Order: sequence, then structure tokens, then C-alpha cells
Amino acid sequence: MSGFETVVSQNSATVAALDVIVALLIAAKRYSDPHYQSEALRLAEVVRSSSLDATGLLEPGDAWRGPKNPSYASLVAFELLRRLDSTHAADWQRVLECHLVWLGVATSPAGLAPNWCDASGAPVDPANGVTDWERFGFDAMRVP
Repeated sequence: MSGFETVVSQNSATVAALDVIVALLIAAKRYSDPHYQSEALRLAEVVRSSSLDATGLLEPGDAWRGPKNPSYASLVAFELLRRLDSTHAADWQRVLECHLVWLGVATSPAGLAPNWCDASGAPVDPANGVTDWERFGFDAMRVP
């Protein structure tokens, strides 16, 4: 176990960054401290500039391009950023709309999203790109 003294990995998971952004924005509101919001917006700029593909969909991480995980689409984070990041509000609006459309296409008639899929919403195995892969499972459980 490394504890908190050692960096275990240099790369980020986009979903973790979005969770931190939401937590900082909640702290800013709860404690009336603008420092939390400025830190959230600083991290949001990193996500916006390095973790979105050309269509506006999230990449799984800053060092991983390809299949996407629908559960990474933090609609709450996108909406909060649309409201609070005045510099990039239009960008966050586009990201929110893009993910809503994508999730609608990727979701089955039963209302279940795939674990992983491509930008078109087709299920895909992230390890090898095989299509027609398992649809709903543990990765997709977090999709609202």
C-alpha cells in the first residue's frame, strides 16, 4: 500500500476528476468559500482541454482514447459547470447535450446502458474493440 505519500499513476480517470469537481462545487456552496469553486473551475479546464474528443464526448482518461464508458458521463457535473463556468458555459452546454443524445442512442429499449461503447453508442469491448459485447453490467450500473 502506497498511502498518500506516493503517486501511484500519472494518468487520470475522467470520472474521478468530475467527481472532485462536483465535490469542490458543493463545498464552495456549503462553506461560502470561493476558493473551492476556483479550484473546481481550474480542474474543469483540464478536463475540458484534455479529456474530450472532437464530438464533445468524454474520453475515459487523459491517456486513454477509444471506447467510452457511459457511466463516466456526469450530467450533474456538466450542468453545474454550465451554470458556474461563465467563460466556458457554451462549451459545457454542448458537452451536456452531446452526452444526453449519446446516452439516448446507447441505451437499450429496456433503459439500460452498455458497459462500454463507441462514439455511435454501439457496445464494444474496451480491451480489444470487439463489438456486440456484453451490454449492461457492473460498469454501467452508475448510469442514471
